[in-house]
Amino acid sequence: MTDWLSFSPRTKSILILVSTLLVGVLLGAVLNAWLAQDRLERLHAMRSADGFERMVERRVQPVSDEQAAQLSTVMEEWAPRMAQQRRAHRREARALMDSLRADLQPILNEEQMQRLDERLGPRGGGRNGERERHRRGRDRE
Repeated sequence: MTDWLSFSPRTKSILILVSTLLVGVLLGAVLNAWLAQDRLERLHAMRSADGFERMVERRVQPVSDEQAAQLSTVMEEWAPRMAQQRRAHRREARALMDSLRADLQPILNEEQMQRLDERLGPRGGGRNGERERHRRGRDRE
């Protein structure tokens, strides 16, 4: 292996610069993935009534125990209603997607339908296994 000291100062500077850039890109990618995962986990948590209630409480930050109790009382009523609304919306969106597929079926060839399903998932559930993750989230609601 070549001795570090035998490199010219210009070569050393370039190697240090490239190494720093690579480390920065790697750290940026890791941080971005971590932040995206955190955001997705918070979104998934909001699907449940308890998760929605916790999100509202964190957002408004009650200023007293009395206000927190009042907030909790209101959220106990509204959180299940919001969860029900999300479920109804998903059912409606799935039905619309199924209708779209039925209308596209006579127009598109098999390969085009397959590409559409790869993007949207079979029967409108999303891409990359998203439908299965959604189903597991609904089971917890």
